[in-house]
Amino acid sequence: MDPCYQAHIGERVVIQIKAIGCHMTWSELKHIDGSTLEKCRIAVHQEWQDDAERAQYLLNKNLQGFIAHALNEVDEAEECFKTVLSVDPSNIIALADMEFLYRERCLTDKSVSYLNRLAEILEHDSYRHRAQAYADRAYSIRFFEQDKRSFRYMPYIERAATLSRHCRCPEAVEWLFDYGLALYRNDVQMLYVRQLALKYGFTADEYFTHEQLERNFAKACQTFARVIKEGNSAKLSSLSYTFLGILLNNEPNHRSLQEVFHSDEDLACMTADECYTKALQICKNFYMVERRVGAEYAKLGRYKEAKNLLDQSLLHGGSNWFSYRHRGVMYIKMYEDDKYHFHHMDKSNLLEYAQNDLNCTLQFKTIHADYSDLGYIHQLKGEYQRAIDKYKLATRLEQDDYFDPLETYSRWAKCLEHLGGNTTAIESRKKRACVKLLNLHPSVTQSDFFSEDYEFFSTSPMQSYFRVLTDDEFWIDSCKQRLHQIDPPIKSSKQYEYDLYISYTERDRRWVMAFVKRLEENSVRCCIDVRDFTLGELNMKNQQYSLKKSFKCAIILTDDYNKDISEDEINEAVLEGRGRRDTSFVIPIQLKRCTIPPLLATRTRVDCYKGQFPNDLWANLLRSITQN
Repeated sequence: MDPCYQAHIGERVVIQIKAIGCHMTWSELKHIDGSTLEKCRIAVHQEWQDDAERAQYLLNKNLQGFIAHALNEVDEAEECFKTVLSVDPSNIIALADMEFLYRERCLTDKSVSYLNRLAEILEHDSYRHRAQAYADRAYSIRFFEQDKRSFRYMPYIERAATLSRHCRCPEAVEWLFDYGLALYRNDVQMLYVRQLALKYGFTADEYFTHEQLERNFAKACQTFARVIKEGNSAKLSSLSYTFLGILLNNEPNHRSLQEVFHSDEDLACMTADECYTKALQICKNFYMVERRVGAEYAKLGRYKEAKNLLDQSLLHGGSNWFSYRHRGVMYIKMYEDDKYHFHHMDKSNLLEYAQNDLNCTLQFKTIHADYSDLGYIHQLKGEYQRAIDKYKLATRLEQDDYFDPLETYSRWAKCLEHLGGNTTAIESRKKRACVKLLNLHPSVTQSDFFSEDYEFFSTSPMQSYFRVLTDDEFWIDSCKQRLHQIDPPIKSSKQYEYDLYISYTERDRRWVMAFVKRLEENSVRCCIDVRDFTLGELNMKNQQYSLKKSFKCAIILTDDYNKDISEDEINEAVLEGRGRRDTSFVIPIQLKRCTIPPLLATRTRVDCYKGQFPNDLWANLLRSITQN
């Protein structure tokens, strides 16, 4: 941001505006090619039908503006952002987009006017505005990556959903529902990666443990339950029941809602089928529910019900990729199902119906799954070379999350066997694809514990308490910041180089980062591993050197600390204090209630409440760690 602009606004607001960014500055939206933008330009258009879809309309319109700007159609972009602001004058992403757009064109007066409007809003902490900003970013990233095994949008929609608890606005329930969808997609991918690892001889727990799966399943169910109970949208309630049923059917033999909803008898007793029935009752003729439930019925072999619902979804919602795809897949399943009795339908026609539907999907988008299934139809007809041609097309496309791409290589190999060809090359490509898919798994579970921290730590001032974490520490750029990026005060000329060595676990990084900031604002020089340790040295040596160079040592106690940090580190600190004959060298700080390690059990400790210090204890702490 131009320094001359900062004269108009406070430093804190400058930080927030930079952290929020806008469509044109978000790293995830850079380097999108023109053909992708042109395709998405059509798909993103959607009319505002009612208040329940207000958030969707605003998200789409902002995204339309970004696409127009990326295609050098600045006037159209400007109109899109102005339309958003006519509906929601305090939409901070639209304001930020307009500020960028005018600054880029060197229209300084107009740019500054939008900057001032942003500053006026952000000077007052607003859960709604921050949630809306996160939701906008999540939606935009997901829109361009909806067919990829990517979860780069997850941290943003998690933040929007967390903040929605504090919002009283129509959009809050939509942000919550979108978070539920993200958790549902996470569930699908976690199950897929785990099954893939088991199938190919890897240790499944190296990827996802049962505990991780159960946590994600429970969180997804609880999120959809909140939409049902807290929202006032029949459509979103209907869809939430639908996804509860789908989550159960993802592992039908190992899951029940009883394990999630102990105190809610109505939800606890529901089966997947009861969830689908409830969804169809709440919102009749709603095409999104019809196509989702229809797809699930097709998986269960309930073809007549599935076909009726998928047909209705095309009638009520118009042509759409999802209904055509799942009706096409259903016809293939019917063809392969020896138990299915064909009454008035010739079995030979099923492949033609499937082929017609899957060809229809190509008018909406081109993904691996559709080309693979079109190839499989040719394979079932005995047209092996035509099948291979489709498989080649499928494997040239980026992987997507609607299909197992390794199945394409298995089908391809069978075609080669029928043609008398060698399958070695295909099997080798399949193995490489498998390794690539397994290596994608960390992106599914990225998290910096935003929800848990935000709900636990108080960012609001409490009477007689010193606040460590502020709202600013929860902006996304602050979350990404590492401790070594904090500039320490000038080196001390006193006896010890550091006033305080801090021992902590990575899980508590956000709080520790803020704690260090608050201390160093008070001229306390801290020693922290990632910033002050010597690179390449053994960890234990670094700890010993740092303890000797520090006046005092603070140990940040939580259950995660007890689990992750070796007792040797505490022992080293205690031994250093004994060597100096300084019984107050080690200062235990109990950040969260936990078991106190035996070596520290008899020491006077500082107890935090929701991450804040009682004022007298904070003052005492500063005195205790200040070198005379």
